[in-house]
Amino acid sequence: MNIKRFIISVIAVFFIFGAVDFVFDFFILGHINESLNNLWRIKPIRWLEPVLYMYSALLFVWIFTFMRKDKGIGEGTRYGIFMGLLVSGMLSFKQYMLYPISFIPAAVWFIEGMIQYLLAGIATAMIYRPKS
Repeated sequence: MNIKRFIISVIAVFFIFGAVDFVFDFFILGHINESLNNLWRIKPIRWLEPVLYMYSALLFVWIFTFMRKDKGIGEGTRYGIFMGLLVSGMLSFKQYMLYPISFIPAAVWFIEGMIQYLLAGIATAMIYRPKS
């Protein structure tokens, strides 16, 4: 494992997760999030969000470093899609199952997660590009 590339990848993925989450929460899901306020904690645990981004970024990049075969951006794209389907698919639709919400927020959360993981996979593959 290349420690320098690992750290750069983790930082990139951390910011991708945060940026996509910000765009979706404030520009796409704003009105939906407001309608769900009665389901959430009165005082959200805000400090936990960046901790979870870092935890996810570390695991995402760490798994990629063990699975990669130096096949470039296509490999990162596939990895991002597979991880998105696994993580975002399960978490988004489990929320739909657990809480009295319509299908729309779950579907948008799923799309958001797919975009996050796809961009993270591409970024990680670009940083861990094959040796030329």
